[in-house]
Amino acid sequence: MANLVNKKSRISLEKNLSLIGSILELNKDDAAKNDLELIKELLIDEPELSEILTDPFVKEDKKNKLIDNIFKGNVSDKIIDLIKKIFVRNDDVTPVVAITAVPMDKNAQDRLVDILQHKLNKNIAFFNEVDKNIIGGVLLKVGDKLLDGTFQTQLNSIEKTLKNVSLYEKEV
Repeated sequence: MANLVNKKSRISLEKNLSLIGSILELNKDDAAKNDLELIKELLIDEPELSEILTDPFVKEDKKNKLIDNIFKGNVSDKIIDLIKKIFVRNDDVTPVVAITAVPMDKNAQDRLVDILQHKLNKNIAFFNEVDKNIIGGVLLKVGDKLLDGTFQTQLNSIEKTLKNVSLYEKEV
């Protein structure tokens, strides 16, 4: 596990250093410097935009279209590429929503995140939602997949199995 964490940390560090290098290179150009300042002000003035761009559940293609619609023609293509590197290309983060009948305690959340990170070999953006319609168990949304471990689903499965069982009398 330590190897996995170190590898992830190294990749993350390399991405961050690459971004920093790109920003420093662009910062030498006055036009790019002005573009970066414009973007900074926009993100501060429009917190909803920042929320959308950082939301792991917003699909990459939608983020790309949004960035293009807002910035194309207003800032250089180099700046647009940099924005996309920062906000869109986070391949190592997988959003996970655990839907439960009651809020999960911190220890259960931490254990689930550890298990999922190990199984998926990705960093997890974890959220817990409460749905009173769930009897018990957990419904997991992992990226665009659904894993149903709720009691209701298990009961439905048992019911289906029992309906297919035929009873017969054995003559002695």
